[in-house]
Amino acid sequence: MLPDLIADLLRGMDIPLGGSIVAIPNIENAFFIPVAVERAGDGTSKPSKKSLIDAKSKMQQHGYITEFLIVDESTQDLEHSLRSSLLVSYPNLVRNAFLSREGNSAEVWIDAKKSIDFQERESISAHIAEFGKLFGLSNPKLLSLNDTAIATRFETLSAIRTLAPVGCEKLRDELVKRGFTVPSLDWVNRQFDLLRKSGLIARLHDRRYVLSLEGLKRLGTVKNRRSPDIQRLLALARSRD
Repeated sequence: MLPDLIADLLRGMDIPLGGSIVAIPNIENAFFIPVAVERAGDGTSKPSKKSLIDAKSKMQQHGYITEFLIVDESTQDLEHSLRSSLLVSYPNLVRNAFLSREGNSAEVWIDAKKSIDFQERESISAHIAEFGKLFGLSNPKLLSLNDTAIATRFETLSAIRTLAPVGCEKLRDELVKRGFTVPSLDWVNRQFDLLRKSGLIARLHDRRYVLSLEGLKRLGTVKNRRSPDIQRLLALARSRD
């Protein structure tokens, strides 16, 4: 049987299976392949992303179309596993991915490198649906960050200034209140990391954040009731009610 032949080929490439190989409907010699990934203390994974991309290429040389589904057995971090799966399977299409989950329902947000056509969307949807079956997610919905309102760096800084010191969940709630889409808490944490590395915010000992002097300079100020400083005072007053 083809799945047995594929499993033999993968073993020869030192790629451990993380579940049963499943045929992709309506595509000849195409399969979803769960791969068990171990993660070391320094964050590196085995097999590595490069090893999986090389394996995907070699499988294609044997006439097989493969979509790897990453099963991170060390952490069982669904969002990380899903992101790894999509980056390996669609390296020229997906820049990043985020998972928003509530119970068994899930939304998968992708940051695409280019406009996604109908066939590409169908392929990614099938990929996340099969991934969802592995982890008990019911019909994950595919959404694109490119088609929605995401806060810019300036808008995120503005929200941080209003609420500072602010943590992940509180910033998420503020951005949503302002009408922006927030894919997941991991997305918020990544924005914190980007702003911190750019020197625009600083992290306190309790893992909350405030604007740095450079961040304050970038935002500037105005001397009227819409001043961010006045907005900050109003926010503090509300938090004490």
